[in-house]
Amino acid sequence: MRWMLVFLGGGLGSLARWGLQSAATRWTEGVFPFGTLVANLGGSFLLGLLAGLASAVPVKPELKLLLATGFLGGFTTFSTWQLESWGLFTSGQIRPALWNLVGSPLLGLCALGMGWVLGERL
Repeated sequence: MRWMLVFLGGGLGSLARWGLQSAATRWTEGVFPFGTLVANLGGSFLLGLLAGLASAVPVKPELKLLLATGFLGGFTTFSTWQLESWGLFTSGQIRPALWNLVGSPLLGLCALGMGWVLGERL
């Protein structure tokens, strides 16, 4: 039964990321991988929120599997971030590639920390 929670959450998270990336590509005309950036930052914030909440109040393991492992695991993406950074480098867009490679993890850590602090206080 637990695997079903991961399966369901992962599928929904992947669909949500696909929708976000599709919309972001249309809005920005694909000049920078904003969809992946927003998905990873949003996922970091939400994971921090859930972890902070779980540190303050009991959260059922099934809810963690559904939301953290499943949904947020499907919503965020390391491999796409790397592929898009590689694409920026190989197309000569060195500054955007460096911004993506350096800025994304730093902003992600900040987003996770903000989510954690908020989660502890809820």
